[in-house]
Amino acid sequence: MPHLPKRRLLVFSLSAILTSVALTLPAGSELRVKTDRSRAQALFEDAQKLIAAGKHGDAISKLRIIVDAYSDDSLAPTAQMKIARLYNENHENVKAFDSYQIIFDHFQKSDHYQDALDGQIDIAERVMSNYELRKRKGDHIRKEPLPSENLASKMFGKIVQNGQFAPQAPFAQYNKAIALEREEKPRTARGEHQVFLEKYPSHHLADDAAFQIAYIDYKLSRKSNDEPSLRRRSQLEFEYFLQAFPESEKTPQAKMLVRTLNVTEFTELIETAQYYEDRDRPQSALKYYEQMQKLHPAD
Repeated sequence: MPHLPKRRLLVFSLSAILTSVALTLPAGSELRVKTDRSRAQALFEDAQKLIAAGKHGDAISKLRIIVDAYSDDSLAPTAQMKIARLYNENHENVKAFDSYQIIFDHFQKSDHYQDALDGQIDIAERVMSNYELRKRKGDHIRKEPLPSENLASKMFGKIVQNGQFAPQAPFAQYNKAIALEREEKPRTARGEHQVFLEKYPSHHLADDAAFQIAYIDYKLSRKSNDEPSLRRRSQLEFEYFLQAFPESEKTPQAKMLVRTLNVTEFTELIETAQYYEDRDRPQSALKYYEQMQKLHPAD
């Protein structure tokens, strides 16, 4: 049997070794995943140390690398939540809220849905209360500029979208309407209260929403050119409220406002009737006296 040249034997041996090594190494994609995981884990551990040292800005930079460069890694949503919480702890409201929003936009399947929703609610409540406080007491109580007038209502609107099936959905819808009232957008607020009442008629805040609908129209009637129709609508809404929610703590206030509306209407009817009487138009005056009789049969 002829002997093979030594060079050829060497080639065969090297080929066998390389084949054996290739079989024991992980596939390219698997190796890359393991490498990415180790890098993401190292960045996360570095960020944890920076947080412990109080270097939140540097920690956020590390965490953001995980979110951007290793978004498929299971650490990415956890890193994003840490970013949001760090901003929230520092009361950087807009940055914190937007950071929580990334959970809903890019990590919907993560386990952080509920915590992100709670975080956004916490921020929106703080923005609404801070705005109201600073509006009353003046901008000097905090150094940063007053937030945008419609920031709270926009935040609650986003929360309504993010958590439409969550237990907090009714609360967010109600607060969206309240925020719009405080932002001096009464007609839009009235519409949002109406949405609440239609969606959640049995909710414990339903009486508050029904009262606010009537009360907004009451306030609008006092300064609107369309005063009579708004006043009448407000009366009907207060009557609905009193029938639907007789045990509400707002019932005494609603009754008082109905009396006020009736007195206002009665006074206007008297003035109008007297106007026509003074101009010798008794038939026209009689129409208004008849309306007065319907409003107050005992008078």
